[in-house]
Amino acid sequence: MVDWLAIVEQHGPSVWRTAYRLLSNREEANDCYQETFLAAFEYSRKRKITSWPGLLKRITTSRSLDRLRGRYRTQIQPLANGELVISNIDAPAERLQRKEWMDELRLAIAK
Repeated sequence: MVDWLAIVEQHGPSVWRTAYRLLSNREEANDCYQETFLAAFEYSRKRKITSWPGLLKRITTSRSLDRLRGRYRTQIQPLANGELVISNIDAPAERLQRKEWMDELRLAIAK
């Protein structure tokens, strides 16, 4: 029998940090956190889990990337004549890169 309370207590913080690091949005990170543990529960009913940290990180990353893809898809809007218009909002990878550069800049300024 799996002790879910202990698993959530032990691995919950790293699951949330991983989701937030990828999504940069608290609400989406919270949703991803819940989806991760739900998916892990479903998976554990079918198979024996040998590495909880590995499974949870994989599920969290996968769910987060799905959400990022969903953001990107909503930025692409079809016109009436079938052409596509891409908004001027950056793609998730570009936003992530810009955020990393800003974090590095903040660290350099702080030093």
